[in-house]
Order: sequence, then C-alpha cells, then structure tokens
Amino acid sequence: MINLDLSKIHDCDGVSDNVSIIDDCVFTNSIKLQSVKVSPKLRKIGESAFRNCVSLENIDLSRSSELEIGKNAFKNCSSLKAIELSKAKLIDEKAFEGCKKLVSVTLPSELTAIESNAFDSCHKLESINLGKKIAF
Repeated sequence: MINLDLSKIHDCDGVSDNVSIIDDCVFTNSIKLQSVKVSPKLRKIGESAFRNCVSLENIDLSRSSELEIGKNAFKNCSSLKAIELSKAKLIDEKAFEGCKKLVSVTLPSELTAIESNAFDSCHKLESINLGKKIAF
C-alpha cells in the first residue's frame, strides 16, 4: 500500500510549496498507489496522470477550485469508489472511464464542461450530485 501526500512539497531550501499541476502520465500504472492527498492549490491533473492505478481508492479533490481534469486522468482506476469534484471546472474525455467501482460523484453547479465519455464504463455509478444551484 502506498499513500502519496502532494499537499506540501519542500524545495532544497526548506521552503514549503504546494503542487498546482500534476503532469501527464506521472503516476500511470502505479498499481500499489492507494490514496492521494492533494493541495488546495491544485489546478490541473494532466492526461493519464493516474491511469491504470488499479488500487487507488481515495483522492479528495474537494478543496481544489477551478480544477481541470485531463483526458484519461483516472481511466481504469478500478478501485475508486467515490470522487468529490465540487469545485472542478472541466472534466475531459474519458477522465473516469473504466472506474468500475465508482458509485458516487459530486460535481459543481458551475462546471464548465464534461467532455464525451467522461464516465464511460462506470457501471456501478448510482449517484451524481450536481450541487445546490441547479435550477429546473
């Protein structure tokens, strides 16, 4: 089991800096990665950043505002059960495709776009919370 804390990174001078971008393919195929803690300053998760992280169960993105999630970012993260995206701005193509255990997603009412097939093959998806400002 591997838990990753990206909420604070220290540079060589000991100055604390928060991660604002997770680049493309950075954690692809990290099959032992189980949980990730991110900084509130996180603004972008790149393409395929966590693709095929089959043990990933928990990543809390609720404090990351204006967040953009790239193509295939969490594709085939088959252990991911719930995702809190209450401040996301964009969810790109196939971002959560193949997350077979995903049952709950929280999205903001201010979401700019959900691209095609963002939640394709999420067969257990039971609940999508769209925030409080939705008017019908």
